[in-house]
Amino acid sequence: MANVLPVQYRIALRRNYWLRVAITFTFIVTMAMTIGVVSMVPAYLSSNTELVEVTQYQKIQGETREAAKRDMATQIARTVNTQIESLLRAEQTSAVKSVERVMRVWGAHAENIIISGFDYSLEKYEGRDLPQLRVSGEARDRASLNSFVQTLRADKTFSGVSFPVSDLAEGELVNFSITLQFSR
Repeated sequence: MANVLPVQYRIALRRNYWLRVAITFTFIVTMAMTIGVVSMVPAYLSSNTELVEVTQYQKIQGETREAAKRDMATQIARTVNTQIESLLRAEQTSAVKSVERVMRVWGAHAENIIISGFDYSLEKYEGRDLPQLRVSGEARDRASLNSFVQTLRADKTFSGVSFPVSDLAEGELVNFSITLQFSR
C-alpha cells in the first residue's frame, strides 16, 4: 500500500505518534511510581510506630536495670554495715580502721583490681575471738594481684594476710579471696 499523504502530513503524523507513545509511557511510569509510593506509606507508618515502641521499651529496660543496681548496692551496703557492727562488738578491734585501710590500699590498685565482696567472721584462737576480713574479687592479671597482696602485707593494720596460691594459677581474669587478720 502506498502512502499518499503529503510529506509534511507524514512528518506531523509520525511526530504525533511518537509523542503519544512517549506520553503513554510517561503516564504508565508515573502511575507505577505513584502506586509504589502509596503502597509504601503504610509500611513506613508501621515501622515508625514500631521504632517508637522499641525505643520506649529500651528506655524502660535501662531504668529497670538502674533501679536493680541501686537496690543491689543498698542491699550490699546493709550487709556490710551489719558485719561491721558485729566486728565493732568484738573486743579491741578497730574494724572501721581496717576496712578503711583496705579501701585505701585498693585505691592505688583500682584499675587492675575489682573488689566484689567483704565477709567478716570471728575465729576462735586460744579461747579468744579473733576477727577476720575476707576480701574477694577479680584481678586483671597475676602481677596486679601479687602487688595488691604485697601492699596489704606491708600495712601495719593487719597482722596477717593470706590467700590460696591456687588463685594465682587461673587464666586471664584472676578470681581471688584474701583473708586479713586484724592487728589489735
